[in-house]
Amino acid sequence: MTEKIAKTLSVPPSGLRWQCPTGQFAFSTTAELEPASDVVAQPTAMDALRFSLTTDARGQNVYVRGPRGTGRKTMVRRLLDEVNDTPLERPDHCYVHNFAQPGKPRLISLGAGQGRQFRRAMARLADAIGQDLPKALESEHLAAERMAAWLEKTGNE
Repeated sequence: MTEKIAKTLSVPPSGLRWQCPTGQFAFSTTAELEPASDVVAQPTAMDALRFSLTTDARGQNVYVRGPRGTGRKTMVRRLLDEVNDTPLERPDHCYVHNFAQPGKPRLISLGAGQGRQFRRAMARLADAIGQDLPKALESEHLAAERMAAWLEKTGNE
């Protein structure tokens, strides 16, 4: 009985190992191939590392782990070169007063370096309003308009 089972379950030597059909490739040896330009099958790791390298977070560290020979160093070197060659154009983020909901400031995003220009422009506007608005409100022309509006409202003419 055991001979029957052994015969039924036996595998010929040719079936013990898979062999790639060589006719499907356009090269004779792998020496003819160009090295891969990307880290194979690691898009999530690449995205995470790229994010960590381009995020301005002082005091933070990046830890890369994985088995030997999986391309960790290659991936890090490639991304460091890519990041160093690309000037970082980070947007400026500014919070401004929200007149509809004063307890919830509004966030506006400006192009890189435009936050300082915006702050200076707002400071000039505040100065102009502080100096020129009281004078404008005290002008004879506005005083006459306010008086006319008050007389009209109260019915006195």
